[in-house]
Amino acid sequence: MKPHRSFFAGRRRFLTLSAAAALWPPNRGITAEDENSMASCLAPGVWEQVEAAVDRALAAMAASQKAGGDLGEAHPASTAMAVMAFLSRGHVPGRGRYGDVLDKAVDSVLLAQDAEGVIGVRISNYIAYMHGMAGLMLGEVYGLTRGARSAIIRDAIVKALAITRRAQSTPKPNPSHKGGVRYFENLADADLSVTGWHFMFYRSAKNAEFDVPESWVAEMLQFVSACKAQGVVQRQGPAPAQPGIGFAYQPGQSATFAMSAVGLLCMTMAGKNDHPLALSTADMLLRYDPHGPERYRVYGLYYASLAMAQLGGEYWRKFYPRLVDAYLKDPLMPDGLWTNSDILGPVIGTAFRVLSLTPPCQLLPIFQR
Repeated sequence: MKPHRSFFAGRRRFLTLSAAAALWPPNRGITAEDENSMASCLAPGVWEQVEAAVDRALAAMAASQKAGGDLGEAHPASTAMAVMAFLSRGHVPGRGRYGDVLDKAVDSVLLAQDAEGVIGVRISNYIAYMHGMAGLMLGEVYGLTRGARSAIIRDAIVKALAITRRAQSTPKPNPSHKGGVRYFENLADADLSVTGWHFMFYRSAKNAEFDVPESWVAEMLQFVSACKAQGVVQRQGPAPAQPGIGFAYQPGQSATFAMSAVGLLCMTMAGKNDHPLALSTADMLLRYDPHGPERYRVYGLYYASLAMAQLGGEYWRKFYPRLVDAYLKDPLMPDGLWTNSDILGPVIGTAFRVLSLTPPCQLLPIFQR
């Protein structure tokens, strides 16, 4: 198929000749017909409402920028995910309406990297999340930069990869945690929530032609598989919830909606769309009510939307309209950001919503089908 031309000049495609090709299959390309079909599951006129909601959210996030370049909450995770949201709508650093906003935001993330290579501020355990999200964003933006700026980002990614690998390779007393990542302050175990971000960082870096050995990816997938579990998700409608097979936060625990979405995205990124575990997890996610008040609702729906987009077909056509309906009904704050409906801050929560709504645009290389 003829690849669809995106707004991204010079972006990096996923490598097809690398050693990791067996674990990470190449993007198949996207045609205009594919893109239209991803939005065609919506009722007439609804896609235009989605575009308007996304553009409103981006304007609100841009207005939140601090003098130092941070977008929203004063840590690189919020800024990184906000930048990703802009990229998913076709905005790029240095050009267009938000070019200056994105330049300053990327610089603020780069300045958050310490001499060792860790990207983040040392507040509680969240630095491991910040590092993974920031690394993911830098991998996506790297192909859009040139000259000295590109060299700075390259150096930052190389250092950040070394930190992730060190956290991943630190021996774990429990063999089932091998290959995973958890809080940098506690490297003795792993969890799927943190590991999911570092898995995406690895893939984004590999997209950008950095050295990410196949063995690193295989070890992470081993940990993802160890998190397979049975659980129950909140069901839409009056019928009682039914148990299903998905993924847990850590091996030996019960499956949850958010962690099942993380595990499914990892599987689909590894090309395991037809694996029985992927399909059983997807079936369980379809039973979730996206309007629900669950604590990790927005976080889980972000992962679920990206995973369902990778699966495509009936999974996407059943999931996406319900997600859109829920988000278009979610209340807004006076500044135009979506209301903080769970533990996330308003800007990072808004960024997650935007990224959940924009898979039909197929602009971010890491999330292309």
